[in-house]
Amino acid sequence: MKKDSTLLKIFTRNWQIKIVSLVFAIIVYILISLSNSSTRTISLNLDVIENPNYKIENTLTNKIDVDIRGNEQVIYLVDPKDLYAKLDLTDVNKTGISKVAVKLIYNGQESIEQRINFSINPSIIKVLLKDKNSE
Repeated sequence: MKKDSTLLKIFTRNWQIKIVSLVFAIIVYILISLSNSSTRTISLNLDVIENPNYKIENTLTNKIDVDIRGNEQVIYLVDPKDLYAKLDLTDVNKTGISKVAVKLIYNGQESIEQRINFSINPSIIKVLLKDKNSE
């Protein structure tokens, strides 16, 4: 029984200082992990999937920039060949100007994808569509 009371004293004596130390250690850990964060920018070709009922009237960009954010050691493991960017116009069903989101597909390692963030620039593209039957 003496061992139990000694062990209990170790954890309960000066418990306020121990809690503050634990919080401080967590803050230091977060700051160090954030300082290792970096950004890598790559340029990708944009694949446009057209709607067969509409004609594109404006000039679309053929390249987009992808920012890869995460740990500096991990972001350089992403192979640009594993990234695919597409602008899918098959769901657009009206003439005029439409805003369509660019979709990014990553075909690389799932373990890497969970540790990084992707952002696309531009993420939305304005498209001017005209009905092919009205010509």
